[in-house]
Amino acid sequence: MAGIRYARLTESQLKKIQALEKELGNVYLLAVEKAPTIASLSKEALAKIQKLEKELNVILVAYK
Repeated sequence: MAGIRYARLTESQLKKIQALEKELGNVYLLAVEKAPTIASLSKEALAKIQKLEKELNVILVAYK
């Protein structure tokens, strides 16, 4: 199972992203090699994820 891979950035590319983050204010950008496909979930699966989010106090993103 392949996960999300961070994009390999040059120092110049990274500086451009950081400059845009600074310009936009309270916005953080994540650079990935390939955009993930959001998973289609049953109501039961979504409920399980939401329960775990509350338990761990995190936000989970389900993708394929």
